[in-house]
Amino acid sequence: TGANSPAVCETCSMPPKKVQEKDEAAAATMVLDYLMKQNRPYNAGDIYTNLHEQVGKTVLLRVLTTLTEQNKIKEKPYGKQKIYYADQSKFDKVDTSELDKMDGEIERLKAEESTAAKGVEQQEQELKELESEPGTEEAKKMAATLKTENDRLEAKLEKLRNAEGQISETERTRIFAQYDRYVREWRKRKRMANDILDAILESYPKSKKILYEEIGVVLDEDSGADLKSF
Repeated sequence: TGANSPAVCETCSMPPKKVQEKDEAAAATMVLDYLMKQNRPYNAGDIYTNLHEQVGKTVLLRVLTTLTEQNKIKEKPYGKQKIYYADQSKFDKVDTSELDKMDGEIERLKAEESTAAKGVEQQEQELKELESEPGTEEAKKMAATLKTENDRLEAKLEKLRNAEGQISETERTRIFAQYDRYVREWRKRKRMANDILDAILESYPKSKKILYEEIGVVLDEDSGADLKSF
């Protein structure tokens, strides 16, 4: 290279030294500190990932074995793998009265949450009902329509009060008498027709339905008329 050539940094382009190459003592300190701070069980893979691969897998397995042998952490088989966690004897004992107090606080918060959830549910229902109600403009149109109908019925009622278009008592009596006569005649003829048809059916080789179809009998029920309602 010439004197005027730019200096070349032979190490600038080199990747940073992998942390997993740390000495095992530093790796052990890192793993132990992590397990103590978290105070929950992990398998080796979780520890490797959670430490962002700062400790190589091979070194990590040796460190976990060493820490277990030194009784600094605990190891427990879990299926086909092992889990590791901090030695609980290294922590201060928890006051049971404090735990009871915390449990009571948890129950209180749960009750408050349940009450709040019910309140929210009720408010959502009320909101839903309000949203289903007509808006101001729609309500105005409905009110106008109801007023028009009310005015019409009021006029009709006033007309009836003034006896306009009413029938006389004599005419009413005549109409009801005629109605009763027609119903009695209907019953009489229906009974006679049934008697005749029953007599025919005694020697008729086929069913009643076929007979009715052949002679063109149409029943009252088929026409939507029911004598029992008269």
